[in-house]
Amino acid sequence: MWSITKADVNGDGIINEADSLAALDQINMIELSNAKDYSFSHQSASRIKADDGNTNYWWAGQFCKASVYEKWKLNNYPFDKQKLMLKFENTAYDTSQLIMLNEMDSLTFKKDINLMGWNIADGKIYSRTIQYNSDFGDPNGSGKSSYSRVAYAIDLERISPDSFFIKLCLGVFIAFMVALIVFGISPEHIDSRFGLGIGALFAVAANKYVVDSNIPQTATNCLVDKVHEITFFYILLILIATIVSLMLHERSKHPQRKTFDIAAGITLLLSYIGIIATLWVIAKQG
Repeated sequence: MWSITKADVNGDGIINEADSLAALDQINMIELSNAKDYSFSHQSASRIKADDGNTNYWWAGQFCKASVYEKWKLNNYPFDKQKLMLKFENTAYDTSQLIMLNEMDSLTFKKDINLMGWNIADGKIYSRTIQYNSDFGDPNGSGKSSYSRVAYAIDLERISPDSFFIKLCLGVFIAFMVALIVFGISPEHIDSRFGLGIGALFAVAANKYVVDSNIPQTATNCLVDKVHEITFFYILLILIATIVSLMLHERSKHPQRKTFDIAAGITLLLSYIGIIATLWVIAKQG
């Protein structure tokens, strides 16, 4: 963060160290309004002259480190795109005393920034006035106040979201395929048929537990959640179909049982692939 201010910052007619401190105070009065916490460091103030050689300025600057609250939009996770906001406001002066304006329309970033799976798609700067339904105890206040805000919007998109989606759900897909194997096992091996289905059910549950631990807590039912829920439901259908196949076998209806197993296996497989593919395409389209 930096600012450039005319040299006589405090207006006492003298340019001295007090003006240097006043220049630093001006940027210290700026807060990140949506930050959990923030801190300033590496503060400095340098006296410089304008190109005309007559006007003196204080060039003050500092580093800011912050942890910022942000509500993640996870409807299409992991095909989600996020907008991160940094909201700067002055804590000392309202809009009757200070208006903060942006000199640039977009942001630039270091090329070697590594965001671990994310690309910076765009960056914008906005200036606006924020209204508060409080005068914060000002004896001369009207019950309301307004402050100037400069907001930095950073758009992020995931790197290779398709590969990331497969990585998250590969265990689920394999568990479902394992569950489908029951239709190739004779009902005489009833323990194996039910064992595969129950084992696949626990495998999907374990995968969901691992995935949920890596996603911010949200009430949104994202794409990965839907994949797990659909897989749970389909494994339940496989177990029900297994019971029907066993009943046909016990009634000595072997041709009908074989036809049922083939039809059930193909129907469940094709419908499952169709539903997952449809959700995948919808999520990619945003």
